[in-house]
Amino acid sequence: MAWSVDRLGCSLKDLVNFLDDLRALNVDLFLKTQGIDTTSPSGKAMFGMLSVFADFERSIIQERVRAGLGWAKGEGKTLGRPKIAADVETAIRATLAGGTGMIKAAKMLRLRLPRPRSWQGAPSAPGPRNSRDGFRQPFRRNRRSRMKKR
Repeated sequence: MAWSVDRLGCSLKDLVNFLDDLRALNVDLFLKTQGIDTTSPSGKAMFGMLSVFADFERSIIQERVRAGLGWAKGEGKTLGRPKIAADVETAIRATLAGGTGMIKAAKMLRLRLPRPRSWQGAPSAPGPRNSRDGFRQPFRRNRRSRMKKR
């Protein structure tokens, strides 16, 4: 049992392969919210049609996101997290090289730390959305200041 067709796979090919894998195991699929039961031919046909629409919807969303990012770049907007200042980066590296831990170094330099799961491991390991040393920029109150032309 699953919630929706679009939650089962990333593309039409994935959904078709998923349904084939289920058939090979003699298992049928029932989607409660969409009322699809693959034990009947009409249920299989409906699953196929909804798979096509889910793939189409995903493609349209990707296209709109790319268009929006292209527009923002064309307008000269800076995308992503702001870069850390060179003097702050030097101070971080020096503090960490001296043997100070990340939490203590962040408090000393008055920086915010990322969520704990994003800096697990060695202090020099990069976080997924943070600077090279896992520290975030100092807190800014006005979020719009990041979107101004630079």
